[in-house]
Amino acid sequence: MTTPATPIPPTLRAVLAPGLLALRRYWKPFVLIQSVALALVGAYFLFPAVREWCQVLSAWQKSGGLVAAAIAAAVAGGVLPEIAKLLTKPERKALATRVHDIAFNCLFFGFSGVVVYYFYAYQAVLFGDDAKVSTVVKKVIVDQFGFSIVWATPYALFMFALKGASYSVGGALRELSPAKLVYRVPSMLLPIWAFWIPMVTMIYALPAALQFALFSLALAAWSLLVTVIAGPGREGESTPRPGRAVTARGSP
Repeated sequence: MTTPATPIPPTLRAVLAPGLLALRRYWKPFVLIQSVALALVGAYFLFPAVREWCQVLSAWQKSGGLVAAAIAAAVAGGVLPEIAKLLTKPERKALATRVHDIAFNCLFFGFSGVVVYYFYAYQAVLFGDDAKVSTVVKKVIVDQFGFSIVWATPYALFMFALKGASYSVGGALRELSPAKLVYRVPSMLLPIWAFWIPMVTMIYALPAALQFALFSLALAAWSLLVTVIAGPGREGESTPRPGRAVTARGSP
């Protein structure tokens, strides 16, 4: 007689495996973008010419408001990564598929840009817009251990699940069942913290008017990763699927 199947509880290693795999694959662009950001922040404080250029960029963004924020984020997250992939690692995709991916990513990141634009403004009101260590630390904590957990991660997981389910809300919710979220949430948060904690520290070290510009630069690199770790059926995923069972055989 066969006893009822017993689900295997997820181990810490299995839960963290997809996030660790993503970090191993993408640590080079992570470090590259973080290094560029650090150089930009340093140059801003050291060289007047860089400050003048940043002020021009800031004035353009301020005059454009939310529209400029949405366009900048859409281009950074939806268009630039596709260009980078075409130049460095061409993919065999049908034109319709590529256009669909670009359109989806532009909408996804464009809306994200609007939310982040408001979030940065709220942080400036709440904590101030100076670059004191105490101010930066407060913003980083709220950003990474509040905003990322409450909004950024659930939003990314739901939107890419929705895309993977052919825009069926029911299909997306099945993909994000509690059993699967045990794997999916840590898989997102580990790369998020590894990439964004250093990045937002540098972002918040800049004047408030320039923070969104540096965020857009970071977004271009981050978008290459989030489409892999947030989407269902991630390529190369070696994590055991929730619900896999062990069957024990014995006598009645």
